[in-house]
Amino acid sequence: MLTGGKIDVLRLCHWAIPFLLMVASYVGAADFALSEGRLVLRGDAAIAQEPLSLEGSWHFFPNRWVAPAELTGTVPPVAMQVPGTWRNTGTGIGTYWLEIVVNNEISQPLALRFQRFCGASAIYFFPDRNPSNAPLGQIGRLGANAKTEQLGAGDRLIELPHLDPGTYHLLVQQSNFHLRAGGICGSVTLGSAALQSHARLLNTIKNTVIVTMLLSLGLGSLLLGSQNGERAAPWLAVLCVACAMLIMLIGGLFATLLPPGRDWVSLSYMCSYSALLWLPPALLMLFRHTFAMALPRWLIAVNLLLPLLSNIGVAIQPLVFAQYLRFAIIVWALQFLLALGVLLTACKRRRQYAGFALAATIPLLCAIIYDFYRFSGTGVLEYVTPYAIAFLIVTHGGIFTLKLGAAYQLTARLSAHLQEEVDVRTRELRDKNSKLEQIQSALQRANETLQELSITDGLTRVYNRMYFEQQFEKEWRRCSRHALPLSILMIDADHFKQLNDSAGHLVGDACLQAIAQEIEQHFKRSGELVARYGGEEFIVLLPDTNQNIALAVAEKLRAGIEQLPLIGDQGKSYRVTISVGVSTTVPGIDQQPSQLIATADAALYEAKDAGRNRVHSIPIICSRTTVSQHKLHL
Repeated sequence: MLTGGKIDVLRLCHWAIPFLLMVASYVGAADFALSEGRLVLRGDAAIAQEPLSLEGSWHFFPNRWVAPAELTGTVPPVAMQVPGTWRNTGTGIGTYWLEIVVNNEISQPLALRFQRFCGASAIYFFPDRNPSNAPLGQIGRLGANAKTEQLGAGDRLIELPHLDPGTYHLLVQQSNFHLRAGGICGSVTLGSAALQSHARLLNTIKNTVIVTMLLSLGLGSLLLGSQNGERAAPWLAVLCVACAMLIMLIGGLFATLLPPGRDWVSLSYMCSYSALLWLPPALLMLFRHTFAMALPRWLIAVNLLLPLLSNIGVAIQPLVFAQYLRFAIIVWALQFLLALGVLLTACKRRRQYAGFALAATIPLLCAIIYDFYRFSGTGVLEYVTPYAIAFLIVTHGGIFTLKLGAAYQLTARLSAHLQEEVDVRTRELRDKNSKLEQIQSALQRANETLQELSITDGLTRVYNRMYFEQQFEKEWRRCSRHALPLSILMIDADHFKQLNDSAGHLVGDACLQAIAQEIEQHFKRSGELVARYGGEEFIVLLPDTNQNIALAVAEKLRAGIEQLPLIGDQGKSYRVTISVGVSTTVPGIDQQPSQLIATADAALYEAKDAGRNRVHSIPIICSRTTVSQHKLHL
């Protein structure tokens, strides 16, 4: 960021502005208000654009687990705010209940997204008067005491069954014997399963990028500080690590990266509390060394010994320490006020860049007040403070950059004989830039590999359904423009379930892999595409191919797979056949791409009904009624 001893402001903005936008994206959309534990959906339109926030008042049964069969005629005694918590009193268990009324049929798959639980949970969803005793999802393991309970954490997505018009019930049974307060302490949303999954992925990517940036900044400041004797650099690195650990917890990255289990939950709490304890003293030491402020030694010793001793207790019993989180937050706030006092004193004494640091500290002060008020009122653990600290850290990174630039300017003016040393440092920076370019190149190759994996089926190594649908739309438009024929082959392995059940899943997987390899051997022409459509079904896209050619290659493929040997366990051989449905059309304005797939699917089922191990075709000249009849026949 230095050019000829001057600060490259544009490059600094290039890195700072995306981070500020990322922090701003943490603020969610407007909440959806509930009315006395009842939610009314009017159909697809209610969830078409974005998921609904279920924040509001839910029914709550304290000190008991209400089973689905017990819900009929039961009157909930109290209301509970979601997100929120209930104190660990009585038996330490409770049940949430939300009624969902669907006025019109919802055609798209839905999912519930729970961003945080305090305790262990079991989630039930069932229609009115038809209770189900099988939970849709479990987070941790419910227990009647601390020994049998297993905590759960993390961002969870629960897929719901198809919703016809009627009344449904959402029950969330909870237990809490490890934490000071239990409950649904994070936001809950209801919406399209695809949108929910996409939002969850974006949230994971956002927090991963922030954590990566913080760790990189901490490592960079540590290396630069060791080379330039900057005593504030190690404390900036401590801040970066502590803030990154907090963001990993509130963003659900711990639960995403680590397998579920009580030990991992304990580890996540231990890391988050340790980070929380080290933030204020690290901030105090950062201000002290950055602005050369003198402090009494006893004060520094107290502020360093307090988190050190507390960390020992956290390492021994992290879940016990969780019961005193409110006290820890109060101590944390008092220590932060001490660090703020040091910064205000630096501003009063007109230390360089102190005003800049104070302006970056104001959002942190507001975030602390907001989080403390929210936690004291509802017990919600979705903190904003770590993101404000991340902004402060980036600001201090800019201060370090400015101070480094000023040091280079002073060195250039007062030490002309050190020009050779400056040239050496410049070459080192160029080498580092070259290494960064190599790293960027490696990252680009990794991204290309990741992109390839995202469009490839993990088992058969052919393209997946998502990629097929993208390419199918493109070829449909191209063939429509040039009036070219377009053919689809829908392929299904005959009696695959019987083979899978009798020979085992390993043989079944090997069968699908062998079929996929054989199909790829027959279709290598430019534009031809082989994809796994689902289960034991494959689909082949043949652009610029008429029906006769499509039938010929399909028959050749059928014969080739019929002769394909499969070797199972203990040398036992198996054989498999396929049924193929072929459909061809010249795309027209009045046609939809889905018609061609539906017709090929109908042809496939004609082949299976005719005895399997054969090829059938249906040209797409039939009316919509005929295609509908084929669908009904399936």
